[in-house]
Amino acid sequence: QALDIDLGDGRGWDGHVSGGSIKLELKDGWHFSDRFNITKGDANTYGLVPSGSATTVGAVADNGQTAFGAVTNTEYESNTPVQQLGRWVVLKEISSFTNDLAFSKKFGDLSTTFGYYTASTSAKDWWSLGNTAYHVLESGGEALTGIECNQSTDGCDFNYDISSTGDARTNAFYVTGEYKFADAFTLDVGVRQENHEVEYSVDEGLDGIITKTVSYDESKTSWTTGLNYSINDDMGVFARVNRGYKMPYFDDFRDNFDAYEGGEKLIKEITQGELGYKLITESTDFYATVFVNEVKGDTFVRRPGVPAEILTNEAYGIELDYNFNHESGFSVNLNTTLQDAEITESPTNDGNQSQRQPKWQVRVTPSYDFELQGMYATLYGTLSAVDDRFGNNENTVTLDGYEKVDLGLILEPMEGIKLQVAIDNLTDEQGITEGDPRNADAPNGRYIMPRTTRFSVSYAF
Repeated sequence: QALDIDLGDGRGWDGHVSGGSIKLELKDGWHFSDRFNITKGDANTYGLVPSGSATTVGAVADNGQTAFGAVTNTEYESNTPVQQLGRWVVLKEISSFTNDLAFSKKFGDLSTTFGYYTASTSAKDWWSLGNTAYHVLESGGEALTGIECNQSTDGCDFNYDISSTGDARTNAFYVTGEYKFADAFTLDVGVRQENHEVEYSVDEGLDGIITKTVSYDESKTSWTTGLNYSINDDMGVFARVNRGYKMPYFDDFRDNFDAYEGGEKLIKEITQGELGYKLITESTDFYATVFVNEVKGDTFVRRPGVPAEILTNEAYGIELDYNFNHESGFSVNLNTTLQDAEITESPTNDGNQSQRQPKWQVRVTPSYDFELQGMYATLYGTLSAVDDRFGNNENTVTLDGYEKVDLGLILEPMEGIKLQVAIDNLTDEQGITEGDPRNADAPNGRYIMPRTTRFSVSYAF
């Protein structure tokens, strides 16, 4: 009786993504909706990955003195800094189709939804990882000759080469309901039953011999329930408990194959609980949420091809979110999280802090809207601060905390046109978000970007 169809198409990689939705109003108060997405293409990665710590030409050169640039033939002296860089190649051909259809209806104070979700995924991979060789440690540094392992087909460290193919399918039925006991009190529940199937095979070594095969078929039931109580028009409290599961996909089986063959289902079980308070007034929004969660069956793999560490992680804490808006045009947002995350089950790391999880992090974003020479303008900034974290499960490597300042200005010279200048990391702060998972003691890591200035122009039709 009423039809709304929305189809979209986007390109941002070597492939195709399309999707859309259909909504129908049926008889007797029933509603039907269907959302779908199709993805197909190549997601290839080529990169240089540091391995180990820096050293000097003299420590690794065949003659103990000098080495030569493989491109320029420049002679590099014994004190020249060098480091191993792995030449990693990942060729990945993927396709997927997802569809989520649902029927919904309201029965007095009870609102219900009955749905069916399906997802089909396939992937063909060709990898060549490792392939390390010593390079000059400078911007654009070249590879070197005169170092024996640089000439070896096995490189200076490790190799992990595979060809694999896999197909996965998920089917899930779900039911949700929301019951309004009174104007101020609401209960909602949801149940989802999921079946997950995977067929996967791997040729390790690229010699045409299949070394790993998977035929997987498992089912799990997830659930959630929540309560919401409105104290008055401005304040309310809420609570929620849920349990869900993350099913394994291709990488999970390859990285944890020994555990899978030993009977492990490789399913992550996530249990969460939260209790919160909310305040909404004309100028202020405030939310405070106490949370606790547990993840069983979490895995950590230091590098492809080595055994996985299977863990249970627990965390508890509080999240605060505050917004203030003044009629003068000034506003500010404050978001902070205080937490304690711990490894509670592990072969060797029980009781340690979960890696890369800070005790606290804060983000403050003030902004000011004003008129400038007849133009609407917004000046804004963000201060982000992150506490120290551990870079490994053994808690032997500390990643120092950091603070970062961003600044920006938006101008609207006419309706629909926006000019924006954004300065990221204004003070050029140095900070690391994670260390080297392959060698926690090596001084490698993913760093926040240095000071960057961007200017953009946008037009809204």
